[in-house]
This record gives sequence, C-alpha cells and structure tokens, in this order.
Amino acid sequence: MTGTTGFGIDRDNRMTVIRVNVSKFDADGRSTSDIVKKIDAYLPANYAVAYSGPNSDGSVTVTVKGTDSAGWTAAGYVVPRLASGLYTATIEEEI
Repeated sequence: MTGTTGFGIDRDNRMTVIRVNVSKFDADGRSTSDIVKKIDAYLPANYAVAYSGPNSDGSVTVTVKGTDSAGWTAAGYVVPRLASGLYTATIEEEI
C-alpha cells in the first residue's frame, strides 16, 4: 500500500536498516574500506553502507541503509543479493 498512513508518515519513503555480518574468515587480512567496497558492490543505488566496524571475534558488522524503490526492496532484492555473495544479512528496522 502506498501513500500516507493517516498519521503524516509517508510509507513510500521509510528507511530500512540492514545489518550485514562479514565472517572472521572473509574479513581476515582486509581493511574495513575494502570490506565496505565489496558490500557496496552488491547494493542498488537506493541503498548504501552507513557504518562498518570490527567485532571482538574478528568479524565485521556493516550497516546498510536505504529506501525501497521501484522493486529494489530490502527483503526482495538487497538481502537475497547479499546472500548470493555469502553475506548473512538481516533487516533490523524500518524508520
């Protein structure tokens, strides 16, 4: 459903936050900027890397933010596309 919710919230422009887990194996020996570039290559233009940071176990968490547009959706495209590169991604929230 498109349009407003009746509370002044435009459903078409809600931002989605996705967390991408880069395993210790995949992150090993790579700089954070290299990891970000690799994740960014999987994203459509309406999604972008917002933050990345290392975890204590050597893995890296990358936060991706964007808005669904013209079929390029978080659940229908972004998460499956990242999975094709063996990146585990979960939709955290819609703002």
